[in-house]
Amino acid sequence: MPIFVGTGTNKQIQVATIGIGGGNKTILQGTIGTASGNKNIFSSFTPYTDTFTGGSGTELVPTNASKVVVTVDGGGGGAGKGTVLGGGGGGSGRAVKTISLTSSDWGASLSYSVGVPGNGKTGAAGIGGGGGISTVTGTLTAGSVSMTANPGTGGGTTMSSNGSGGSATGGDTNTSGSNGSAGSGGNAGSGALGAGPENGAGAAPGAGGGGGSVNDAADGGNGGNGQISFAWS
Repeated sequence: MPIFVGTGTNKQIQVATIGIGGGNKTILQGTIGTASGNKNIFSSFTPYTDTFTGGSGTELVPTNASKVVVTVDGGGGGAGKGTVLGGGGGGSGRAVKTISLTSSDWGASLSYSVGVPGNGKTGAAGIGGGGGISTVTGTLTAGSVSMTANPGTGGGTTMSSNGSGGSATGGDTNTSGSNGSAGSGGNAGSGALGAGPENGAGAAPGAGGGGGSVNDAADGGNGGNGQISFAWS
């Protein structure tokens, strides 16, 4: 049972303090007397973060949460493999959004889907696979949520045919990943670093893999995993 204070438009009290001899102290939990007995005013909330590196599902808004920061990263692009050196995969985009919550949101759900990493090319020369899109959608009191982090694309069969970086939409901040370059994977919007030529997988979340070489018996590197996190407070 939230308690409100009139300010022209009522505002919900999230934190209250009480004055004592040693100074003001925050009330972590309180009750108010009513005709039918004491009712809970508000309860303390311990912040925590749920992080997903694959799959899809729903995330429930926890009781007493007042804010969530949602971070969405797509999958990084896999590197190509060339006779001399294949192109690096592109880095994925990142969207970040902070959402204020009310008691009406408690128990509501947000749907998420985490993008897969792109596969680097193995065996004979060829192009790498693109990563997967990561999304978060839903409706809360603050409005609709529709966040997308696009993946990096795969690298080609030469060191000049690198994958493109992915964009992002729906966040308060939307950061695109970098293109691969000269056989190196592109950095992700998350800041994760792409792999160097013949140097394996891109870092998670979302960086591009390093280009492979038939002559040097080095396969193209995989992209970094996509990732979605919900930081509740």
